[in-house]
Amino acid sequence: RLSRSIGRRHAAYIHKLRQMFESGDIDNALRHAIPLTAEAGPRRLPLRSLSPHPDLHVRPERSRPWSAAEISPDLHGELRRLYRDAFHRLEGQARVEEAAFLLAEVLHAHEEAVAFLERHGRLRLAAEIAEARDLPAGLVVRQWFLAGDRHRGLRIARRAGAFADAVTRLERSRKTQEAAELRRLWAQEFAAAGDYAAAVD
Repeated sequence: RLSRSIGRRHAAYIHKLRQMFESGDIDNALRHAIPLTAEAGPRRLPLRSLSPHPDLHVRPERSRPWSAAEISPDLHGELRRLYRDAFHRLEGQARVEEAAFLLAEVLHAHEEAVAFLERHGRLRLAAEIAEARDLPAGLVVRQWFLAGDRHRGLRIARRAGAFADAVTRLERSRKTQEAAELRRLWAQEFAAAGDYAAAVD
């Protein structure tokens, strides 16, 4: 009986959520959106009640998703479709904050959120998210160099041994000035350690 009661409550919440997205009530829909993880899992409902997000701000730290192991694959796919459709509408309307919120806090598409924020000039937030959400160290270094905080990027590159990956990422995206600066700093690291051949290379 408890399971049926919880199921009815969740079904009503999800029905209301679908109506919001399909009617174009995006702000309320985003507040009520159920955060997802990458993959759907077995069918099991959470005991806790579903509740709206307090606001639509993107924060660097990783938010807790409603575990995808707790919903059916069909529902997971349907919610993902609704969220993606909403993201494309928001992007087309230049609603950057809401679109970024959908990627980072609801879909938990962290790398995509970083790339999206970078495209729209939110470089520091992109770097903070990349670092706080444990994205590859080379990507984190790249984002800090683009955000203008090269000292922080250098510390991470040194600690994680991420110089090569970061340089490659910068060069691949045609950020030649930042790539050249990171190469120079990388060479200085080798030279300081006495490895002059590697520094020259």
